[in-house]
Amino acid sequence: MMGPVGPFVKQLFSRVAGAVSGRHVSVLAREARDERLILDLRAPYRVADDVLTIDLLEPEGGKLRATLLGYVGPFPSRTLWTSAPHSYDGPCRFQFNLATGDVTLDGANWGRADVSGIRARFCWRFTRTGPQGTATRLTSHYRANRPEDHGEAYYSGDNYLDYEDESSGQRVQILDLMEKWRAGGPLLEVGCATGSLLVDIEARYGIAGLGLDVSEWAVGEATKKLGPNRVWAIDLERDPMPETVQRAGPFGTIIMFSVLEHLRDPQASLAALTRLSARGTLLLLETTNADSLSHRIFGSDWEGYFDRTHMSVDSVSVRTVPAWLEALGWRVVERRTRLLWDRSADPTHHTLRDWWAADARFRRLLAERDLGDLVFCVAIKS
Repeated sequence: MMGPVGPFVKQLFSRVAGAVSGRHVSVLAREARDERLILDLRAPYRVADDVLTIDLLEPEGGKLRATLLGYVGPFPSRTLWTSAPHSYDGPCRFQFNLATGDVTLDGANWGRADVSGIRARFCWRFTRTGPQGTATRLTSHYRANRPEDHGEAYYSGDNYLDYEDESSGQRVQILDLMEKWRAGGPLLEVGCATGSLLVDIEARYGIAGLGLDVSEWAVGEATKKLGPNRVWAIDLERDPMPETVQRAGPFGTIIMFSVLEHLRDPQASLAALTRLSARGTLLLLETTNADSLSHRIFGSDWEGYFDRTHMSVDSVSVRTVPAWLEALGWRVVERRTRLLWDRSADPTHHTLRDWWAADARFRRLLAERDLGDLVFCVAIKS
């Protein structure tokens, strides 16, 4: 994986080469040069239990080495364990027990790795050296059976690396949309997290919005920023709506980003929020898109499954969400998909990210065909 300096060097080289050649130049990873450099194997991104199984399929023999990598920020750059070289005679099965650290190759012991540095994500790097040269492969994995928690760890390392930083672009997007659609108060944000958007809205538009979130920890952080009686910790599907929120309605604007995919019955929750609206209420909504290109390509290894609290990620999509809204009396006035969402370190996954970053035609293709990983809707209550 390329470190923090890597993207800057790539951009600089691309600009210089583009200026000289008069072409759009993109710098690809070494593995893009020749598929023989990429070790042939099949490895799951999602690890559902304590045993990770990887099928090594490379036909050529040689010496095999495996290295377990932990993450430092967004990069798998911390070496946790390295195997001794092992004779490789062709296709075999590698297994790693995350509970004990035991590593086996076709059932034979290959050592015991240090598992203390593994959190939500980890990687293995395999290197096979043979008569025809060296082939390597970085595999990428996440633990699907980690305990469900909406606390501080969820926002700072478990699901998000740094929620405040990662959500900054989304906040700018929402502020611009509010200006475009002339959003007014009263305002309710469903899924307010740590309250930074509500702070930004009040500073820019003078609207003292209210917020709801399932995380007591996040609501505590939001209360520090906003003061009392502005945000409440509730489970939208189980808890009654706070009286203060009910009295504040009907709302002029409702914001609901990154929420529907977390709900067991997103349609019922949309219906409950519709009861807090009136004719002309503006709804800004974004959720995951089960019809995206990367979901179709990666299947069960789609990034949408990484967050263990995604209860409806298979049902919310660019087709279903607008249909639900229209059935509830909303008029969808803007709808689009965006983003290619994938964090796997595997070089084959990286192919789509490189394409997305380098080619405006590809980004436009996904947008026009509704194949982005997130679907965004603006709706007005009829």
